[in-house]
Amino acid sequence: MESSTNKDSISHISLSDSIERQHITDINLITLECALPLNYNYVIDSFKAIQALKFLGAFSEQFEAKFCVNIYTADKNKVWLEEFSDYTRPRCKKHEDTEYSAILSTILSIQLRNISNTYPCIISLLFHHNHLLTSSYAMSFQPICNETKDAFFALFHVGHGPASAYYTYTEEIQLKYDNDKEVLANRAICPQKHDIYYLHKKFLDQSVGAKNGKEMFSQLAKEVEEFNTNERGCDWMQPYIAPTSIEPGQLLVLVVITNLMKHCYSLQQAGELIYIDTTAGLDAFNTPLTLLSTTF
Repeated sequence: MESSTNKDSISHISLSDSIERQHITDINLITLECALPLNYNYVIDSFKAIQALKFLGAFSEQFEAKFCVNIYTADKNKVWLEEFSDYTRPRCKKHEDTEYSAILSTILSIQLRNISNTYPCIISLLFHHNHLLTSSYAMSFQPICNETKDAFFALFHVGHGPASAYYTYTEEIQLKYDNDKEVLANRAICPQKHDIYYLHKKFLDQSVGAKNGKEMFSQLAKEVEEFNTNERGCDWMQPYIAPTSIEPGQLLVLVVITNLMKHCYSLQQAGELIYIDTTAGLDAFNTPLTLLSTTF
């Protein structure tokens, strides 16, 4: 496919030979420039202006277009989708496979074809919003941005759980943006509580491993070794072995003695009386937690 590079085209947007120049005006080209992410080259195959809906906050220029882009991989395709979402703030629902992905509302279809082509990605876009994109309801469907994810992962890394991370982060955002209601309603910046629990689970899967998986027990063994190496106390672990039809296996046992505990138990009075506290109950893995205490 060849593209025309006439003087009326914008630097990164040109017209293909299949479209007649009278069917697209300079205003239409400016509309495309404002709607499409930068840093890409576009070749317009077709363009049709749509009568704009009349409501507060509606886009003044709405259209249906088909164009080609210099996108060569599925990863670059995802980057373009994220940038397009930031430009237009649509409510996005994705359906993806190796060759095709789609966004609905705006209605957008993307297809990757022969990679040897200069513009291998074909995009069909119906840019026709029928609702206000900056309303609190619409903003609550925004995808969580990477900066927000990194901020929560940093809180999880220093020991925060989902609840404490939520309140710590929300307080920081309120102070930073002076309680701006539009920012607080934007899910990209202020995720909802169930989003934070999902991020916490994702963080644990990445840093520790899946629940009761081999990675989790391997990471626990490393933590025990590091605890003993750093002389923060003493650790001992009996690793878990799953029972089989032949062998009974063995339970997971973890013993932790801090330096303060060691100091207390070095006193003679500590050997006279021991309290066994099991009121902590069970953790998320149904493992009982028992605390041995003394008095002196």
